[in-house]
Amino acid sequence: MEDRENLQRLDDLVGKLLAAYNKLQDKNKKLSDDLQASQLDVAHLQEKVAGLEDEKNHVHERVSGILSLVEQWEDAHVNKVDQGESRAVVNEEIRQQEVESSSQLFSVES
Repeated sequence: MEDRENLQRLDDLVGKLLAAYNKLQDKNKKLSDDLQASQLDVAHLQEKVAGLEDEKNHVHERVSGILSLVEQWEDAHVNKVDQGESRAVVNEEIRQQEVESSSQLFSVES
């Protein structure tokens, strides 16, 4: 009789161990799936950051170009006024430069 009780207890214990093992396997699978999804998210976000950095660099280059044009215009304007050219001549040249450079300043490059 005692042997039967011991076998029953052993059977119950093995059943509990197998149930716990199966539960741990399920949890491990879920964690692995979550990890893989997170890694895909990280890769996607890294690509997005790289694209935003490229866009930022492009915008920086465009703004630097625009600022350079403004500085050139200022230098030309100040130098001509300092050299005593008439304000009407300088203003006319400025208008012509604005027309020529406006297409450069506001053109959209892809």
